[in-house]
Amino acid sequence: MGILDTIVKGKAHVPPRIVIYGYEGIGKSCWAAQAPKPIFIQTEDGLNQINCAKFPLAQSFQEVMAELDALLTESHDYQTVVVDSLSALGVLIDTEICKKYGVKNIEQADGGYGKGFSYGVTNFWLPFEAKLNRLVYERGMMVILTAHVGTVTIKEGENLPYDRTVPRLNKCAVAAITQWSDCVFLAKQKSRISEKNGHTVASPIGAAGGDRVIRTIGSVGVICKNRYALPEEMPLDFNVFLNAVLAYEKEEKDE
Repeated sequence: MGILDTIVKGKAHVPPRIVIYGYEGIGKSCWAAQAPKPIFIQTEDGLNQINCAKFPLAQSFQEVMAELDALLTESHDYQTVVVDSLSALGVLIDTEICKKYGVKNIEQADGGYGKGFSYGVTNFWLPFEAKLNRLVYERGMMVILTAHVGTVTIKEGENLPYDRTVPRLNKCAVAAITQWSDCVFLAKQKSRISEKNGHTVASPIGAAGGDRVIRTIGSVGVICKNRYALPEEMPLDFNVFLNAVLAYEKEEKDE
């Protein structure tokens, strides 16, 4: 058999790899808990009020990888793995890198000049993604990664700098995770921005401080994306998302 005989045609329908980020208390973990038979890998303490299966709070990157290994090799019926949260996992990783190099800031690690960021991607984030990929392709598990909100300043050529809303991770980790994922969602409350008495104010749209939604399509100021032709905005309801994905895959299959 030659190399050309290994070519695969058509689209592969595999469980999605999702990043959902938003402000504290918006409902990211509750959204993930609605996924099919989820198991949570905890890197921060915040699941006490959610009825879900979860590993003990991880104290290191190695513990997280060991829990992923268990899901990969041991017998279980979980269908979704949730890492809650990426932001706390990033702190564990950055702290370990700083400890290795005896520095206080990851920018100073591995000789400085931001090399610590690249070291983190190569030695932590890429192996983490590879392990998650094995769960997707070998165990058929959906992956959901939660994160808090961060902001970065973008400078492009001669244009004026502007702020961009991103998952709260260091800049190289953001790039690695968002490129790898199938979906990046911003969970938020709907609001209307207006000027009042010389001040910019946000007024809620909907009940209880504003309807909770996920944004699925990005812009210059926000990192979001999806590979399922989703509408730009959807209710913060996992079943609504899942039904939209299933409808998209059925339509693709029927074509």
